[in-house]
Formats: sequence, structure tokens, C-alpha cells
Amino acid sequence: MIFLTNIGFCNDPTKNIHFPAPAAPNGHNAVSCMDGGFSLKGEFLWWRAQMGNLDYAFKSGTTISLVPPIVASTKIREPDFSFDPGVRLSLGYDFGKERADLFLKWTYHYTDATDQTGNSRTSGSLISTKDLISENGVLVITSADSGKIQWQTRLNMFDLNMGYEYFIGPRFSVRPFMGLKGTWIDMDTAVNYQSVTGPTSSFSSVRFKNKADYWGVGPQVGVDGSFHLGWGFSIFSNSSIAFVYGNYDQEFKQTTSAGGRITAKHDSFSRQRAIGAIAIGLNWTHCFSNHYLLGFNLGWEGQYFWNQYQFRFAKDSTYHGDLTYTGLNAGIRFDF
Repeated sequence: MIFLTNIGFCNDPTKNIHFPAPAAPNGHNAVSCMDGGFSLKGEFLWWRAQMGNLDYAFKSGTTISLVPPIVASTKIREPDFSFDPGVRLSLGYDFGKERADLFLKWTYHYTDATDQTGNSRTSGSLISTKDLISENGVLVITSADSGKIQWQTRLNMFDLNMGYEYFIGPRFSVRPFMGLKGTWIDMDTAVNYQSVTGPTSSFSSVRFKNKADYWGVGPQVGVDGSFHLGWGFSIFSNSSIAFVYGNYDQEFKQTTSAGGRITAKHDSFSRQRAIGAIAIGLNWTHCFSNHYLLGFNLGWEGQYFWNQYQFRFAKDSTYHGDLTYTGLNAGIRFDF
């Protein structure tokens, strides 16, 4: 966490602009007004969660025949990924003259993305992108009159890190840090097809349901930077990378209107995953009586979870996909 206030001013006669005053020899840093203390911060997140490999159908404006030769012009359908609210809370302590600090952060975000397409007037207008197993045990590619998908993801993420702040001149500061990251991701997807027709079987409905819950903990390193503009304003940038190791619990279910049911479970299997983050934005802070600090921030942020996709279908030739979060963060901070 970068301390950004109590900026003094000295006039440059050659350019007639103001620069931050240098720190006292025993001061915490070049722009801080407080010599240590606790820090509380709350942020509102407006993020868009997206997952690769969640397409569920090819959509055509005309009836599709599965008998060769197949001629069709189609569009790929996937969930409508929208922006959803989230929250991040931080508690930290700055050790003052030692320039070190310790912070604990908790991030929460929930998304529910859906999509549906097709109708009874365009019979057989969809081709499923995931193969199903028919009643006679054969893998088949099917056509359907309509389809619907729902994807739900709940993210809980904890960051515990210690940093050390360096000042490079009166305007620029960096804070390298290291620590631990813990993440819990509960993910569910459900796909429904209506009036399904295949080469060997037909059903009034077919439903897929997938669950993939993951938790992991691992080391994290990163660096925060600030360019101090003066008058309490600064441009900030944050970046980090973590490698977490943990377990998946995965379950797949396929049911048909004829009463068929296929279930496959893969519980407690271990995987290591990489998580990257980057952010940039604007800070404003102000000190009161050298004992309290009030700050606001507004920025853009991206979170990247490599190969988080672990859904299993009866057959899936593209068994991979990255989970990403992109959007705005707006926060308020109080130090004492």
C-alpha cells in the first residue's frame, strides 16, 4: 500500500510548476504524513467474469440436416457475460520508519451468466458443440430446436503480503511485495436442449450439469508503483503473479427425457494454477493533523486464472479454458 499524502510544495523558478517537498531525514517516505499505523480499505468492484470453452451450440436460421452433405451458415452461442458487483476489504499495518507494511485482503465476486436461443418455428436450428451419449451408449452430435445455458461462479480470494517502499526521486515510488494467495472458486454450469434429434436417438429434452469446485494456496510476488502528481493525486499501477496448489472436486451429469442418466465424478484431484493480476488508476489522499489519512481510488483491473476450466462432458476435445475478470474498482481508505 502506498502512502500518498501530506505533500508540501516548492516552486521551480525555471518551469513555474510545483514539486513535492523532500522528506525529513527520519521520515517514513517522501510523501507520507504518518509515521506508521493501521490502514482500512473497502473497494466496490464492477467486474465482468468470462470463461473460455463455454460455447454450447451452433445457431442457424434454417433447419439443419445431419445427413451429408451438411450445408449451413451458423453462429456460435455462449453465455452472455455481463458486469456484476463485487467487494474487496483490506486490513493492514505500516511499520513507519522501517518502510515495511503488512496487508491482508479479501475479494469476493459472484456472477450468473445465461443465454438461450432457438424456437419451435426453426426446427433443428441448433447443433450442440458438446457430444452426448445416447440411450444405446453411442457418442452422437445432435441437432435441437432450442438450447439454454447457465454459468455460475463464486470467487473468494485472500492475499497476505508484506511490502517495502522505495522512493526514486520526489515523484515516483515502488513497493515490491511477497506473500501468500489463497483462492476458492465454486463453478457450476447447466445446459438444456429441447427437441433433440440424433442419428440414432431422439429426445424431447437433454440436460447437462457440471460442477467444478477448487481451492488452492501458494506463493505470490508483485510490485506496486505510484507516480505522484502533487496536491494529493497520484497515478498507481499494481501487478502480481501467484502459483497456487490445491484440489478440485468435479462432477458431471447427463439426463434425458427418456429417463437415461450418466454421472461421472472426479474428486480431490490436485492441480497447480497460475493467477496474474494487473491494475492502473488514480489515487487521491489527504492527511488530517498528521494522525489520520483519508484516500479515494478509481481504476481498471484485470485478474487472470490460467486453465481454470475443469468441466467434463461425455466427450470434449477442447478440455481447457481460462477464467478472467475485468472491470473497475472504486475504493475508500482510512489510516490511523
